[in-house]
Amino acid sequence: MTSFTRRSLFVRTLGAAGLALTLASVPFAAAEAGGYPEKPVKILVPVAPGGPMDMIGRLVAEKLGAAWGQPFVVENRPGGGQVIATQVAAQSPADGYTLLVMSHVFTMNPWLFDRLPYGTDDFAPVTQMTETPLILAVNPKLPVNSVKELIDYAKAHPGELSFGSSGPSSSLRFAGELLKEMAGIDMVHVPFDGNGPMTVAVASGEIDLGFVNPVSIPFIKDGRLRALAITSRKRADSLPDLSTMQEAGVAGYEAGSWFGLVAPKGTPDDVIAKLNGEIGKILSDPEVKARLEAVEATPVTQSPEEFAAYIASELQKWKTLIGKLDIKVQ
Repeated sequence: MTSFTRRSLFVRTLGAAGLALTLASVPFAAAEAGGYPEKPVKILVPVAPGGPMDMIGRLVAEKLGAAWGQPFVVENRPGGGQVIATQVAAQSPADGYTLLVMSHVFTMNPWLFDRLPYGTDDFAPVTQMTETPLILAVNPKLPVNSVKELIDYAKAHPGELSFGSSGPSSSLRFAGELLKEMAGIDMVHVPFDGNGPMTVAVASGEIDLGFVNPVSIPFIKDGRLRALAITSRKRADSLPDLSTMQEAGVAGYEAGSWFGLVAPKGTPDDVIAKLNGEIGKILSDPEVKARLEAVEATPVTQSPEEFAAYIASELQKWKTLIGKLDIKVQ
């Protein structure tokens, strides 16, 4: 496929989604990918060192550096709800030497902030790298054993069920609000200071249910929580008998966290393609898969166009939901 055809397909895909993240045309004078990289490459990570996002960024940086003989240096720029690093990336030269680890937060922030110092079309998607689902779990004393039974119970007891989250504008809250919206049920949101306290609250019966992170799997395995479904597109290897929300009857439901790699808009197409191909190889390596599984992350490989379309669909999904909730970050 020619560069022109690839860019045209890319723009048409995003136009259908209503939100364009465009790969801008680049001058012929731009550096060719054949010699890329010819100097160290900076990978911006918008959170502090430690945790899955930082670990995944460093893992990919390590493997890219080993493959190409140039350092890929991770630079942590935490703060501002991931806005600070994202702004730096958007304003960096479009030459392939500044990259950004992007997360699901990117698709929520435009609707949580009144104004951002960058646009959603300021980036050239390289590839999604991982996804980490959430798990819909209830207190074992709640008389439901499936998602359908939970929805039926909620409809029979409107406003009586409570669901927890790790904060008012957290992905855990939005997972619950998305279920309310898609299933047409009414539940009361109760925010906590993190996934841990919320998980304990569900297990103790302080609240009825919540979408918990995979770190809470021990609570499920020892019976303190009853898992009803997982929020990813596919079942998880760690809980192979647990159905997805879509399999459980909530068509189109998907939530959780994901990480991908992007570059500033205008980065040469051949550089994007070279990065995409090498990262695909990295994510298929058994050692890398094992290291990702240790943090409950599933490798995901996509073309730049597929990743762009996915970002666009996520932007639209959260725009609709967050707009209805009228939530703003102060």
